[in-house]
Amino acid sequence: GFLIQARGLTRVYPLGQTRVTALDGVDLDLEQGGFTLLTGSSGSGKTTLLSLLAGLDRPSSGTLQVAGRDLLRAMPAAIQGFGTVGRHVAELYSQIGGTIKAVACWDQADQAAYTYFKPDGADVAELVSITDPFGTIEKHQAESLGYEVLDGDAWLEQDVDVLIPAALEQQITAENVDKIAEGVKVIAEGADNPLSREADTRVLE
Repeated sequence: GFLIQARGLTRVYPLGQTRVTALDGVDLDLEQGGFTLLTGSSGSGKTTLLSLLAGLDRPSSGTLQVAGRDLLRAMPAAIQGFGTVGRHVAELYSQIGGTIKAVACWDQADQAAYTYFKPDGADVAELVSITDPFGTIEKHQAESLGYEVLDGDAWLEQDVDVLIPAALEQQITAENVDKIAEGVKVIAEGADNPLSREADTRVLE
């Protein structure tokens, strides 16, 4: 059988105001125990492809399975807050093979919180490129990149394994704790006291 199967792998890097496509819709089947030689001219995407196959980078789109395991859906997470801490957590989490399905942040202009959702996982570098120094994701640019804009608490409701509150205190309270999806296995605290006392008690029940 196949050890590695890739379909439609695409990797796009933001470069200033432009975007550079390093891989564009690559399909690949590698048999277990086989020997494969990858050749191509400089800049053709060889290193990018190998980085994706090794889990050192994430594609902008496409699917990737290794030994039957979907690497791109491994341990999906939702993050609340996209300031310095939230961005750093998202970058590290994606580097170890995790998928960020949703990011919630405060919008300074609208004075409201929004959740930016992408079912196949966010491209963290792409999101960072449209985020201001205060952690506000530019809403219209996010929509043009295919993100669904939801209400501020929607990050709690996503089908993920991990919730990472990484901004303000007490973002999970008695009023919204019941919105947490049943499949959540871990709440990794990236902020001080992200759960209220009442929410903490409910989570532990």
